[in-house]
Amino acid sequence: MRNFKNSIIRSSQLLKQKVGKSATTSDEEYDTLQKSTERLQRVSVDLTKHFELLMEQFQNVAKTMQLITQDIEEVFNLECDLEEGKHVGGVFTKSPKEDEEDYQTSMLSRLVAKQLTAMALDFESIVVAPIKKQVYNDIIAPTNEFLFQFEPLKELHAKRKNSELDRDYHRDKVADTDAEYPQLPQFKDKLKEKEDIFNNLTTLNKNHMRQIVNSRNTTYNQVVGQFIGNMIQTNDSLTTIVQDVKSVALNINQTLEPVTATMIEEKKTKAVEKTKAVEKKKPSDSNIVPPQFAHDWYYLDDKEEPVGPLSYLALRKKYHDGEVSSETMLLYGQSSTWKSASGFHNLIETFSQ
Repeated sequence: MRNFKNSIIRSSQLLKQKVGKSATTSDEEYDTLQKSTERLQRVSVDLTKHFELLMEQFQNVAKTMQLITQDIEEVFNLECDLEEGKHVGGVFTKSPKEDEEDYQTSMLSRLVAKQLTAMALDFESIVVAPIKKQVYNDIIAPTNEFLFQFEPLKELHAKRKNSELDRDYHRDKVADTDAEYPQLPQFKDKLKEKEDIFNNLTTLNKNHMRQIVNSRNTTYNQVVGQFIGNMIQTNDSLTTIVQDVKSVALNINQTLEPVTATMIEEKKTKAVEKTKAVEKKKPSDSNIVPPQFAHDWYYLDDKEEPVGPLSYLALRKKYHDGEVSSETMLLYGQSSTWKSASGFHNLIETFSQ
């Protein structure tokens, strides 16, 4: 019954204010904070939605790349089958030299197609999958946690609005009561009670809104920093993959000789030499963790005893302190296979960037 009576009082008071029969009071600071938090909430919701959309698009690109490269590989496989049939059967449609060149070119084209397919698979496993995990853990999760702070606000604003109507009702009641009326002191006491409740709710709400507004920089500085790091790492990983494809594709224009196992071994040797050269670079002070290395790490010390688990940053420090080298055996994540540090793609390079 009391709740029903309070609802009637608030509804009538709200109606009186709308038609101008009761004055309303405003708190400029409160109104500004409320508008700021409402805007911040909208932006945060949009940001989370757009990060999720970005990850969805990354996944779609990876799947589409695989379909396209499979189509390209099928086209080149068909061409190679035709050329190989002519070559083996000795059926020449041009001069033997020209047919031999066509055959060698088609074999190289097939190799390029296979490399493109491998690139598409690497794009998903080396680029997309790690960055998705990193974005969800270090960007979307903190943003959602930040959004949880907004949930009590709607109820807090409603309680304060009801309290404001209660206060205004009793304020008008006191104002409309004759000074000689016996119950006027009771009406004033009730008004004081309602004013105290309203002021306490106002203070509570302001503090909560200030806390949200003041914490946004801490949350979003981390989010933006991690996002930039992820984009840089994605670009570096993708550049490495594409460079491998370009190195193979250039053979078509530069030579008609097939790429042999010896050439592949030479490429691996050059890559190892490049890695050793990078090891000498000045270490970075960056605390951004490359997505593909965001795991727990273990290494074997001089006594062949496992040490860990270590974070990527801790492992990088061990490397710069000389406790870990490119030849040190490492184990990471859920893997059960130990291999040297130089065997992890780009690991040593990221230590020195």
